[in-house]
Amino acid sequence: MNIAKTILVSFALVFMSACGFKPMHAANGIGISGVAFNDIAVRTPGNQKIDFLVKQALRDRLGDNQNTAYILQIKPNLSRNGIGIQGDDIASRYDVNLSTYVELIDAKSGDVLWTNTVKSISTYSAPQDPYATIAAQSNANELVARDAAERILIALSRYKPRT
Repeated sequence: MNIAKTILVSFALVFMSACGFKPMHAANGIGISGVAFNDIAVRTPGNQKIDFLVKQALRDRLGDNQNTAYILQIKPNLSRNGIGIQGDDIASRYDVNLSTYVELIDAKSGDVLWTNTVKSISTYSAPQDPYATIAAQSNANELVARDAAERILIALSRYKPRT
């Protein structure tokens, strides 16, 4: 039985390396570009709370890097739409929509190497209590920021430098 396991694992390793498999969340690089996580600094031109939340979520994954070869500039745009309207014309559920424009910039030359727009949505209920509504909205904002950060990293992992 051990010989069969060994042979199976050997074949799996050979085939996975032959297909160009690279772990997306490896400590030293992402995707096929080889751009290292620790070589990217996150920057946002805005000073809104959502800017901070997305930047912080990205820093949690990338690290708080300084003096890097690349800058990931993010420009989040948050909107809220009422989707559950009660009989008295008051919204009871909301969608929080976050559209984040992203640029990967070469820190040395200032050239924009890659751009993308990432969209993320979170929904929350608006209870009658105003404090509970504020807490629910704040929680939805944090969730949508974390989701956007994950989507940014997934999109960035597919970035391939121009040759």
